[in-house]
Amino acid sequence: MIEDIKCKNMENGTIRDPTKKVNEKFGIRHLQAFLLFLGMVSAFNTRSSMSVALIAMINEEVLPVDKFGLVSTGFIIGLVIMEIPFGYLVMLRSPKTIHSVFMLLSGIMHMLVPYAAIYGGWITVLTVRILMGVCQGGLMSCTQALLSKWCPPFERARLAMFVFNGAILGNMIAMLVSGALLKSNFGWSSIFYLFGAMTSVWGAVFYVFGADSPAQHPKINKDEREYIESSIGESTDESKVTKVPLRQILTSVPVWSLVATNCGDVWGFFILLTLLPNYMSNIVGFNIEEGAIISALPYLSAWLLAFPYSWMSDYFLKRGVPVTLVRKISNSIAMWIPGLALALLCVVERSKVVTVGIMVVAVSFSCGTFCSYQVSKMEISPNYAGIIMSFTNFFGNVMGVLGPNVYSFVVEDVKNPQQWDVIFLITASLYIVSNAIFVVFGTSKKQPWNEIENT
Repeated sequence: MIEDIKCKNMENGTIRDPTKKVNEKFGIRHLQAFLLFLGMVSAFNTRSSMSVALIAMINEEVLPVDKFGLVSTGFIIGLVIMEIPFGYLVMLRSPKTIHSVFMLLSGIMHMLVPYAAIYGGWITVLTVRILMGVCQGGLMSCTQALLSKWCPPFERARLAMFVFNGAILGNMIAMLVSGALLKSNFGWSSIFYLFGAMTSVWGAVFYVFGADSPAQHPKINKDEREYIESSIGESTDESKVTKVPLRQILTSVPVWSLVATNCGDVWGFFILLTLLPNYMSNIVGFNIEEGAIISALPYLSAWLLAFPYSWMSDYFLKRGVPVTLVRKISNSIAMWIPGLALALLCVVERSKVVTVGIMVVAVSFSCGTFCSYQVSKMEISPNYAGIIMSFTNFFGNVMGVLGPNVYSFVVEDVKNPQQWDVIFLITASLYIVSNAIFVVFGTSKKQPWNEIENT
């Protein structure tokens, strides 16, 4: 059967697409991907808007300047606490329900930040941000678990890239809108009300229109459901996993290569996300409103580049290029080019045009991780994609906590470019080394322990 050939090709490391009838049509899987994309936009609206609002809160002496690093990492601390518990929870319960409810709560928490700052001080703000991180601890594991059920292999790069690219668009929107709100009469508190409300609304919408799998969606037609399930090679048995092959996962070299890659990627992502507006204001010379808007340009470029990037990945897969090779090439471009760009930033003149240009290159090419090692997480084990995502993200988010705090330790004078160079060189090194580990030890082949029977 054609379906059997497709599944076997996927396991052998290549993908061929012998059917065209169903996969060329817009279907329920695309609607689910669009909803997950909007969820990613909303989540990263709340994350990156804080980095802009925090500068304004410090300038207005609502928060003390020496608590910048600690408050910035509060959200990530919450992520670290709940990343692995959520990864296990999504295998026992509905990832759609978990994702919807906790995103709604996250939006409410975001709207409470101004009250926390005015009436409770920085400790209360830190507490609220930690609780927000707890609520969004299941973002990636829920999204990965849902994508593993909805994405046919030869559409995987495009759909996964589209969904995860919501993080980039969310950053861009948050910085642009936050900069505009700071210029308006609404002030920094409006940033929290707007993006918090949008996130809560998304949670309610996804609860109504989302679904855990094709088998559970009431509107999907038979052809599309069979197309998705047969191409993925998954059974229609909706029973929840009760036994996780922890020993096999913890001793898997491909999993640990994903951990290493995730650490380098997340360090760079959070360093740029939380510190870019600060760098643009204090070193390059933009004012706080201009710095927020200019900081959005690299994310706009990354969002646009993601579409041809993912299309090329799927194109090569359809031509029979091994999946692992495509993922490694994509990941090398996505991490080595940003690493070299950040290293270059330390030796060139710091004019506005040159700095913005280098930052555009660094952030733009990093979008390729969404169709490379991030996709490999669901390819090596579709049945345990959620737990693998949470496991790798746990270590990645630890790096996200360390990053801003290392910045606070190294950059004692925010006007000193040499101190900033140390941060950029550390980031460049992590990009280059972590991807080298993925190139040597990574794979996209389905692992034998994916098929372990549950008891």
